[in-house]
Amino acid sequence: MTTILNLVLHYIQTLPTNIVPSWETFYEYIHPMEVMYINPHVTEELIQQLDIGFKPYLIAYRWIAKHIQNTHRLNHWPEEFEPDDYYQFFTKHGLLRRNYYETLHKSTVNLIYSWAYTVEEKTIMEQYNKRQLQMLVQQNYYPLEFILNKTLKYHWAKAYIYTKRWGFNTFAVRSTLPDEVLRFIRSYL
Repeated sequence: MTTILNLVLHYIQTLPTNIVPSWETFYEYIHPMEVMYINPHVTEELIQQLDIGFKPYLIAYRWIAKHIQNTHRLNHWPEEFEPDDYYQFFTKHGLLRRNYYETLHKSTVNLIYSWAYTVEEKTIMEQYNKRQLQMLVQQNYYPLEFILNKTLKYHWAKAYIYTKRWGFNTFAVRSTLPDEVLRFIRSYL
């Protein structure tokens, strides 16, 4: 156990001092220790020594890995997760399956949801609340029947990202059209 502690303390000395817990920093600093040393005490000791809030990320990561491992009947810890492996935990409406949701802590459930967010989705979800996203999506005339689950902010953010791309493509097409065609289109609308 002392060699584990020495290893962890040496690793901590090489880390920057201003680490903010997120999935990106988890994969950058904690995940290599988790994969390199199968012994779970190494990662737990590292998180305890860092003391900056990576414990929920480790719990969520291990939960996802364990369930993927059970699904594929692997006898080793999966190093990478495929998106299809991850999305099997959700219903067709984008909610975590009930048998998982009821047994997990709320913070773990939120981290499982956020595991697959892209940087753009995270940025938009931080920038707007759900009501603002609904207004933006409706202003951009996105068909609401295409939104998978209207109760989740994430699905509204995905719809908004799609309408932003759609709006840019419309602008690009519009700007390359001759003026007489644009006038005809405007008179029709």
